[in-house]
Amino acid sequence: MFRLPTQRSIRFAVAVLLLVFDWSSSQDSEVKRLMSQYPGQAPAQWAKAAEADKCSSCNKPFSLLVRKHSCRRCQAVVCDSCSTCRVRLDGMDSQAPAARVCDGCYQLVVARGQRDLAASSGGHSSGASGGTKSNNSSNNSSSSNNSNNSGNGGPPALRFLADAFPKVPRHVLQQVLIANGNDPTRASEQLIALPDRMKQSSGAAAAEAKQEEFGELSDAEKQLFFQNGFIHLPNVVPKHLLHDALREINASLGRGINSATHHMDSMWGQQKQTFCPDVKNSPHVTNLYTRSAVSTYVQSLLGRNRVHVPRGGQIAIVHPKSAKEATEGRAHVHRWFNADTIGKKKYWHIDGVTTDFARMDRVHNFTLLVGVYLSEQDAEFQGNFTTFPGAHHLLQDWIQTQGLEAAVKHLTQVGVPVLPLPDPFQIQAKPGDVVLAHYQLPHTVAPHFGPNVRYAIYFRVFSKQRSYPWAEAPHALSDMWIEYEGMYDVVKQTHHKQ
Repeated sequence: MFRLPTQRSIRFAVAVLLLVFDWSSSQDSEVKRLMSQYPGQAPAQWAKAAEADKCSSCNKPFSLLVRKHSCRRCQAVVCDSCSTCRVRLDGMDSQAPAARVCDGCYQLVVARGQRDLAASSGGHSSGASGGTKSNNSSNNSSSSNNSNNSGNGGPPALRFLADAFPKVPRHVLQQVLIANGNDPTRASEQLIALPDRMKQSSGAAAAEAKQEEFGELSDAEKQLFFQNGFIHLPNVVPKHLLHDALREINASLGRGINSATHHMDSMWGQQKQTFCPDVKNSPHVTNLYTRSAVSTYVQSLLGRNRVHVPRGGQIAIVHPKSAKEATEGRAHVHRWFNADTIGKKKYWHIDGVTTDFARMDRVHNFTLLVGVYLSEQDAEFQGNFTTFPGAHHLLQDWIQTQGLEAAVKHLTQVGVPVLPLPDPFQIQAKPGDVVLAHYQLPHTVAPHFGPNVRYAIYFRVFSKQRSYPWAEAPHALSDMWIEYEGMYDVVKQTHHKQ
């Protein structure tokens, strides 16, 4: 039976309509106020703010309860939770209050203030002058995360970034800082451009919850890959896939090494190629690549549907040294595990060159190395995959100088050349993390002085520019981005700037 609305419900409906009208009017008046307060800025920017229907940072829809705010620095339209900061901007009147800015601009201003203060005083500052946080809980939570990026130690530039980006993991700060020549200002700009997934703490549990948020690599991530030759992505592989792979590997190890089923009849042989050859092609191993965001990220670099899906992976296990060996090794490791010694003694390699199992008349190159971590490496010298950031450019320059034919002959008969390598960078990862590395990036493995066995699986990926997997492509040695179709725009833009 139809019932007429009560007087109480009518009053409530009218009150809601008045609130909505008042909110809409206040948003329009906010735009008009901004246009009068900042007459030098294009009115189109404020008109765009009036038309915005969601936060440009977190994509939260604007509503009666979610107000819109315009960053006074970049004019981005953001919500209240993404603009918790106030800071004094260049050109502001000395009597004017600090301007509201988005969190990204605040971090950039803080980093620049720290850099300028350090340049003038030669010391370390904990913050930029004039910048304030309107949300006190943010300060408390950020201080509790300092252990995540070790902001209390390391080089000054790294400490500055750790203060400006307290929630970003240390390994991300290091990657970006190295890529930008230890310039904290340029590093800050690139950090702001990176997507949130790069700024989260590592861990397979987080990967389980965040799997649906993964998309393709951003231009900022591709730029980082171009500069360093690798990128470390946290939280990529879900926990259940890691457990399935570990179960297969440990079951195989429990069965022992069977020389009757494989030519590698010793522990030494398996260390050189792969442990557990009976399960290296198992679906539980390949699922790490095919059923996670790994395949999407790889296609971001090589081009959509331009990748031969790996048929198996290298099961890479590194056992720790004994207590005596670890004690002795730690006392002397820095005498030889440095860029100068590794470069001169050629303690580095690229895959498929003068290995014990390679044919010596050609380079067996592939396109991209993908490393999936199954165990935690929370410190250096735990059998870490170690790169030399930017050295892929040095190797390509050497190949182009020698000429392709002469370079291949040298690589296959003499070995890798002596290069002025940058400092080694040991990847510190957690289960579920992934490293993508260019084939031509020089790398090595750090000694293992830790207590636990290191588990990782490496996939060697080939572009579909090759007719079949493992097809050789020597021309890619002298043109190292030719097979990276997803990188063409980034490479072109970078070369144009240079």
